[in-house]
Amino acid sequence: MFVLDFLKWWYLIVIRKYIEESLLGNLIYFLNKTRALPFVKNFNTPLFRDSSSFGRALSMIIKPWWIVIGSIYSGIRVVPLLIIASFLTVLPLIPFIQLLRFLING
Repeated sequence: MFVLDFLKWWYLIVIRKYIEESLLGNLIYFLNKTRALPFVKNFNTPLFRDSSSFGRALSMIIKPWWIVIGSIYSGIRVVPLLIIASFLTVLPLIPFIQLLRFLING
């Protein structure tokens, strides 16, 4: 009974909080820091509010590259946090796996 309470607490509270606050929070932070998210929101707006044909063409060349490079940078910065999240997800199951291995080999 206590084991199930611990697992429920671990996965519903600890892991969810880590994913929401650390993983997604940092992803959104880095997307905003690289200005990729605001560029996606204002994709059809000309760059620097330059409504001339040259300004619109230039913004359609710059914005996709900016969004792609900013997203790649943000993804690279979040990969270590994703590895930690996967480790935290598996961590409570390790004693059960060890017990199962002991019972099978013993």
